Amino acid sequence: MVSNKTLHPHDLTETLLKENATLVLDTGVFSTAVRSQSFTDFLSNLKKETKSALSTIEPVVFESIVGSSTTEIYNNRRRYVDELIDMVIPTDF
Repeated sequence: MVSNKTLHPHDLTETLLKENATLVLDTGVFSTAVRSQSFTDFLSNLKKETKSALSTIEPVVFESIVGSSTTEIYNNRRRYVDELIDMVIPTDF
């Protein structure tokens, strides 16, 4: 059995804790997290352990839920993003 492990710098937790960080997540993070419970757990634990905020921008939210073939899938994807993210950074293009 292959074990999934999210790799990161050994001092990531300590660095984020010192910096009171906000992490801005892109579409790749969401597409990976939806398919990987271990990565979702990593993000959730990182957020809890470091008191960091997870954020993104509205176009990334759109990219993460676009293409949903049913309302149920759309709602599940949107709920996933809403539960993970602390704030959506406003953008004005």
